[in-house]
Amino acid sequence: MVDGKTRILGVIGDPIEHTFSPAMHNAGLDALNLNYIYLPFHVKQDRLKECIEGAKSLGIQGLNVTIPHKTNVMKHLDDIDQVASMIGAVNTIQFIYNEDNESSNQNNEINVTTKGFNTDGYGCVRAIQEKTSINDKKVTITGAGGAARAIAFQMANSGISELSILNRNAIKAQALADDLKNNLKTIGIDININSYDLDNLKNELSDS
Repeated sequence: MVDGKTRILGVIGDPIEHTFSPAMHNAGLDALNLNYIYLPFHVKQDRLKECIEGAKSLGIQGLNVTIPHKTNVMKHLDDIDQVASMIGAVNTIQFIYNEDNESSNQNNEINVTTKGFNTDGYGCVRAIQEKTSINDKKVTITGAGGAARAIAFQMANSGISELSILNRNAIKAQALADDLKNNLKTIGIDININSYDLDNLKNELSDS
């Protein structure tokens, strides 16, 4: 039951009417007997800054981020997790409230900081690992968008031996492969990453 102590979580996107997140998260919150409610918020691209500031004022505890805001919202956050920074997108925002008097400003306003994370890749890899190991496996990912980028990074960071990226647009596939290689090298990971569009994949398969 919603009461004066209920804490608010939510998801922002444009459009947002299609989302199944509230049903899924509210069911989980009920099962865990947590006094939270999870709501969808329709936020236009040009209102992202106001959205984040408004969420702070309302005491919202956390937000998920869906299309098309995963990249643009980053500039409105105080801190970005290392993995999310390398991926270049966030799907989760944590609101950290510090109510200590020393941390509040002269107007007695509560100091709030925001931090962005990306859990897309972690969630995908964990789901697969619950069924089978991916260690030393060759993995193919279809797509080169935001979710594919997050999953590709997490896969490469989880012990696979080779990664192939398949996309309709060869330029996007190659750009993602190059970006992954550069970012992974900064944390000491060097694996074979290939990119294909449908035509050159067909050619390679026919030659094998």
